[in-house]
Amino acid sequence: MLNKAVFAVATAAVLAGCATPYSPVPIASTFPTTRQEKLQAAAHWDVIAKHMSQQLIAEMKKGPQRPFYIAETPQSSPFQRALTAQLISALVNQGQVVSRGPAGSLRIDLDVQALTFAPDRPQSRYAGLPAAIGAGVWILSDSDPAFAVAAAAAGFDGYNWYSSQYAPGDTPQTELIITASVTDQFRYYARSTSAYYVADADRSLYGIKEEKPKDIEVTKLFKVRGDR
Repeated sequence: MLNKAVFAVATAAVLAGCATPYSPVPIASTFPTTRQEKLQAAAHWDVIAKHMSQQLIAEMKKGPQRPFYIAETPQSSPFQRALTAQLISALVNQGQVVSRGPAGSLRIDLDVQALTFAPDRPQSRYAGLPAAIGAGVWILSDSDPAFAVAAAAAGFDGYNWYSSQYAPGDTPQTELIITASVTDQFRYYARSTSAYYVADADRSLYGIKEEKPKDIEVTKLFKVRGDR
């Protein structure tokens, strides 16, 4: 064990010595690990609406106490229409006054920006490997002890329980940035912005139109040879 520690320290020292102290551009690095929810059902949209309503109500405690008005746009996507209706329900159920017209009200605008990233994005689910340490007992080995999971109940699959918090499949290409703003004609009073993954197979629900493949023009070249 001591030899391994000495070797690790020596290797780190060598690598540190080889690193260049200057670079013409910043070195690309990754952010600390974070989580981002993946939308896969209409019930998830309702969770977004309730979360937004709570944020806006909390912010508006220090703003003018006037009814809210949310403009509905028929041309919007199925997701945005549903989110608008769910946000109205969430506000009303929390005791807020929601007006049917804009007169004398604070306007709530919903902005949904869809982004398409490159395919085959990397996905890091969790550190460590599941290991059975007894009947019905699982633990994630070689991982941070704070994230180790052990379950001793008979017939209880601790590994599946732990991994169920991660969305299945590859990292989606599609993400949404959703912003709700409370305004009048002069200023912003409250604003809430969140980002979510979207299942790539559901892109049409969010108003994302797929580009049609362009027709490929084939040009043939003919060489004319004169008679001899």
